[in-house]
Amino acid sequence: MTQAQFFQELEVIQAQVQNPLEGIFGPESMTWEVNKYMTNYLGAGRAVLLQLAHPWVATAIDQHSVLKTDFVGRLRRTFIPVLTMVYGSMEQALHSAKNVYQVHCSIAGKIPRETGIFAQGSPYCANEINALIWVYSTLLETSVQMYELFLRKLSNEEKDKYYEESRLFAGLFGIPHTALPADWAAFMEYNKGMWESNILTVSEEARHISTYLINWKIHPLLKKFWKEYGILTSLLMPPRLREAFELPADTPENQQIFEKNIQRIKTFFPYLPRHLKYLPPYLEACCRIHPKKTDPFILLLNHLIFKKARLVS
Repeated sequence: MTQAQFFQELEVIQAQVQNPLEGIFGPESMTWEVNKYMTNYLGAGRAVLLQLAHPWVATAIDQHSVLKTDFVGRLRRTFIPVLTMVYGSMEQALHSAKNVYQVHCSIAGKIPRETGIFAQGSPYCANEINALIWVYSTLLETSVQMYELFLRKLSNEEKDKYYEESRLFAGLFGIPHTALPADWAAFMEYNKGMWESNILTVSEEARHISTYLINWKIHPLLKKFWKEYGILTSLLMPPRLREAFELPADTPENQQIFEKNIQRIKTFFPYLPRHLKYLPPYLEACCRIHPKKTDPFILLLNHLIFKKARLVS
């Protein structure tokens, strides 16, 4: 993708925004609805593993990322621009998109060994459209799965609306409208096809990174949670990739743990206070567009999670 193509997509997005203060999507959008809940974070492990299954992504992270030395910081640097694109004003969203594009411009290299359909020494780059579509797809499809798992089922009309809005999100990465599947049904066919394709191949780099994440050094009090989160993530993965990553197996015991934890979350989640139910950037954006002074507790949560008090004010 050239710089000219990228900026052309941003111009298309700007032309469609009706209220720049509300941002690319706004409070009435399915995008805000699906992504505003804290439960969305529970899909992060699944989305990361699906991305790692693409050899380009795994190699890029292995060669260019500090994931193994700064795991939490790497997650923050991923979440902050994405959440800014979703909940920021138009100016903030476009600024974030430009920053991500510039970072991606510096990410390129060669595949170190033959992996699936990719020959040893074949080049990769982060701004290649098909690779960008796969990363975008993992985020979009996982967000719907988390919403339906913990909140409620979405109608076909709601999914189509969410998908149509997501084309603007894809455009923020420079992905042209014409490169995407026509609707939600076609999008899901694309995902299922990718899950079974030889494009997704768990490389040595991907397995090393996933092993590091699974065995991530965590506070002893959180070890049980991390183990059960690993089971949740594993059982949400396509079976072929679950086995390739050597994740916890789909056994009756793990199914019981999986279902028990889902039911627990679904039971207590509706009773949480709004500050713990909704993502801080969503609450911050609501304060921006009304407008009213941002709740100090929102800024505190932003700081605790993102090490940055204001993301989209």
